[in-house]
Amino acid sequence: MGMKIVLVDDDRLVLQSVLAALEASGYQVWATESTEEAVELTREMEPDVVVTDYRMPLMDGVSLLERVRELPVVPLMLVYSATPPPRELLSERMSEVSWVAKTAGHGALLGKLTDLLEGGVDAS
Repeated sequence: MGMKIVLVDDDRLVLQSVLAALEASGYQVWATESTEEAVELTREMEPDVVVTDYRMPLMDGVSLLERVRELPVVPLMLVYSATPPPRELLSERMSEVSWVAKTAGHGALLGKLTDLLEGGVDAS
């Protein structure tokens, strides 16, 4: 059974595309467009990784990850974004968050996930 991922992105087409790529790579994925649902899924499923978009309505990806950090089991965290969150935001609020550009494609996301799951977090 593959590693467990909670995936959240407010763009349905991106969500479906990334979901398909992750599942094809053997991951178990729970996907949602809702940050609130992502917190609940993380609480219930205890995933290995939370992959979230950065720019979303109501709650940005870093704020979502801060909420997830309050849970008893804290997964590794990855922000998947068209534009990087400001470096100072990540270093001050979430130094252990990793980031990958959506524009780099699914291969870059899958590579970063492999790195995270095998060797910990690289916040670059």
